[in-house]
Amino acid sequence: MRKASVEVVFSAAGWLPYDPYMTFRQVRASLVLRLVLLLALVVGTTSAAFAAPVSAATVAGPVAAASSPGWLHTAGGKIVTASGAPYTIRGIAWFGMETSSCAPHGLDTITLAGGMQHIKQMGFTTVRLPFSNQCLAASGVTGVSADPSLAGLTPLQVMDHVVASAKSAGLDVILDQHRPDSGGQSELWYTSQYPESRWISDWRMLAKRYAAEPTVIGVDLHNEPHGAATWGTGAATTDWRAAAERGGNAVLAENPNLLVLVEGIDHEADGSGTWWGGALGLVGNAPVRLSVANRVVYSPHDYPSTIYGQSWFSASNYPANLPGIWDAHWGYLAKKDIAPVLVGEFGTKFETTSDKQWLNTLVGYLSSTGISSSFWAFNPNSGDTGGIVKSDWVTPEQAKLDALAPILHPSPGSGPGSGGSGSQPAPQPDPANPGAVSAKWQPGSSWASGYVANIDVTATAAVTGWTVSWASPGTTRVVNSWGMRCSVASGTVSCTGTDWASKLAAGQTVHVGLQASGGPAPSSPRLTATAAAVPPAQPTPPARPTTHGRATHYSLGQGNTIANGNCSMPAVPADRMYVAVSSPEYSGAAACGTFLDVTGPKGTVRVQVADQCHGCEVGHLDLSEEAFRALGDFNAGIIPISYVTVRDPAGPTVAIRVKEGSSRWWAGLQVLNAGNRIDRVEIQAGRQWLPLTRTDYGYWVTPSPIQDGPLTVKVTDQYGRAVVLPGLRMAPGEIQRTASRFYPVH
Repeated sequence: MRKASVEVVFSAAGWLPYDPYMTFRQVRASLVLRLVLLLALVVGTTSAAFAAPVSAATVAGPVAAASSPGWLHTAGGKIVTASGAPYTIRGIAWFGMETSSCAPHGLDTITLAGGMQHIKQMGFTTVRLPFSNQCLAASGVTGVSADPSLAGLTPLQVMDHVVASAKSAGLDVILDQHRPDSGGQSELWYTSQYPESRWISDWRMLAKRYAAEPTVIGVDLHNEPHGAATWGTGAATTDWRAAAERGGNAVLAENPNLLVLVEGIDHEADGSGTWWGGALGLVGNAPVRLSVANRVVYSPHDYPSTIYGQSWFSASNYPANLPGIWDAHWGYLAKKDIAPVLVGEFGTKFETTSDKQWLNTLVGYLSSTGISSSFWAFNPNSGDTGGIVKSDWVTPEQAKLDALAPILHPSPGSGPGSGGSGSQPAPQPDPANPGAVSAKWQPGSSWASGYVANIDVTATAAVTGWTVSWASPGTTRVVNSWGMRCSVASGTVSCTGTDWASKLAAGQTVHVGLQASGGPAPSSPRLTATAAAVPPAQPTPPARPTTHGRATHYSLGQGNTIANGNCSMPAVPADRMYVAVSSPEYSGAAACGTFLDVTGPKGTVRVQVADQCHGCEVGHLDLSEEAFRALGDFNAGIIPISYVTVRDPAGPTVAIRVKEGSSRWWAGLQVLNAGNRIDRVEIQAGRQWLPLTRTDYGYWVTPSPIQDGPLTVKVTDQYGRAVVLPGLRMAPGEIQRTASRFYPVH
């Protein structure tokens, strides 16, 4: 169930007229440093990091277009490629062509190509494009001042550009008849002004228009039937199932290769209500029958309690009750191999605990079932959910992306079903690399800023250690690894077998892997495998040299609660000595919780890293007001400083904080009081250790469902020292203190 409100918002182009998705967003004051940088933007002197994009290159850099999966069809409960390989669609809506502007929103700020590149870079494979029948006949569009290529075009010509731009970025498109007229959502697929005959003729026209373009992989016949809509009743004016058959057959008459998405209604046979388009319980006995077999995909919508307070949100077993509800309404179709499901809309502002629990549980459900999905929305101007980017149309909503990571970047072993990963064929072992061990690359998921890969290491003779390395241009760090410890230097990744994978008997093969960030997977890399007499000891990093620079000051608020620190720490240090470091030094939250000794004109203080200073160069620290006062003249605003990283600082024992909204379907863990940088966090799963993924807000998140608890967690620091923490509870928001340390404290 979606809600719409009449609002007016201010954009780069000025005041915009009514749009049922927009809501007013206040711009909050930032820190003095950031205001200075913003002022620099106005006068044209700021860095590229703050520049508004005007082309695809300025949004995400050049991203090679991944090969399209081609025409898709269905097989039982799966969407499959022409070869029969399972394919999971990872979509996102870019709305606007169903509104009075008749063009995707945001094009007064970014270009169409830039938006598509950004969507691709975030890990999506498909754009769901809402439109209205009214716009299809309109003569012009508005709100496209940032993209001159669209000036003077009709909405249909803009749609052509959307398809071409998506194709160039390596994305697919699903066309969505969102509403007959641009004024608001209709209960049925037709209105008095736009009758069913117009609905069918427009669908035939679009199917024919893109019949030779496999970038357009499917059509969503009508958005969110509800109210008077029924299923299988035979009523000519309200039976949505029968109408979907008429509309679907009209589409397939023009292009028999398309997927036909059919949404549900808003109530089941017993009268129980659910989301608009979310009730598909009757499909098992009354499926949609089309003239071309294996083309129907059922597409429910699902939303959190902030959209509408459905009864299940207040149940005592929430959110554990959600999978059963989804099973009953639509999940059974995929699980019983009846037909594929694509959750066509799901979105949230991700602000309340309930919403976070809902999204985390839904992502876990989608990840574990392989069900396709389309997030709502790319746009930040959806009043009730927000979008995947902030109001500048560029900055990602990182917390949402992190929550979506299990389905945007599937974990190892997802195979061809990951959809659009751009994986390269696995190379054979290098014949020029003889020795006691060999290695074979097994590509996994790949995206613009990272990849997952597995490596099969085989011993031809017994070895007690091994190392594998390969060239990986663009890679800056290894986020996670299993069965090996890895480092990156000068574009080369080097990994050494550890734990269960270090010692190999003759003929034994181990399957190890990693998640890397900074660039996409190399194509068919040459692996250099070397046997070692003993596993190389993890070298102790040399003492970090002193860094010289400058410091400014800011505050995270008074008291002991951190309101905005990127590290998400539960409280500021008791002495309020904290710091925000530059993005390179922050290193995706790797620096969170570590300490710096900072020297200024008045002396030296020890500060804890609690935040990221966006726009600061390396050597520029944004200190707490208390730390700044201890080092120099507060009124000066900027002082010269030098600093070093502290190794093994004294402090309390290790603690674990379970993120609010965590459940067995998705969980986030924060490691507190480690002292040094944390390199790896794992949860015991049977006889294996499940590696977690570091987020840039200070938590490590699970890639797949886990047990409810108690949990056993292993944490490894940058020096290779590990602590194992058993008996942890799945207690969201609670800090659980342990008796463990990484090093003795004297």
